Amino acid sequence: MPVVARHPRGYVHAHHDPVAAQWALAQDEEERVREDDRKKARAEALYLTGRVVIALVFVTGALAKAFTFRDSGGGLMTWLTIALELIAGTLLGLGLFARRAAVALLCWTGIAVVFFHGDLSVDINRAFLLCNLAMGGALFVLAAHGGGLLSLDRLLDRRAALDAAE
Repeated sequence: MPVVARHPRGYVHAHHDPVAAQWALAQDEEERVREDDRKKARAEALYLTGRVVIALVFVTGALAKAFTFRDSGGGLMTWLTIALELIAGTLLGLGLFARRAAVALLCWTGIAVVFFHGDLSVDINRAFLLCNLAMGGALFVLAAHGGGLLSLDRLLDRRAALDAAE
């Protein structure tokens, strides 16, 4: 008479040998764990890619502003914007103080929308508004979840936990 082993996911293994039934269940469980690990790795790779892309938007924007306004001076607000975008964008890309960098960029993006691109009767300001809303969405996600597993924040947290355990 076959031995029936029920898998936690609902399907049944029927074998004449109880050892074979248990082995089949163990193999299925190992495959499930491997698939879960692959899904987590893909999700983390996508999260890292998104974080780096949004950081590059701010860093390249800061560099473009710096090169555009280097001869004309640009004013204090321009250079504060460049500094904020360059520093916070770099921190965000590295995943170092990622939540704080995301919040700073989110606030600054909101200020830019209201005070610098607020006249929506101008075509380019409407385009800037849509771009800034998209970047704001990404920054909200980063502010909520931090730098992710592949970040300097995570590395520092792990080091601190190991030091505390000693």
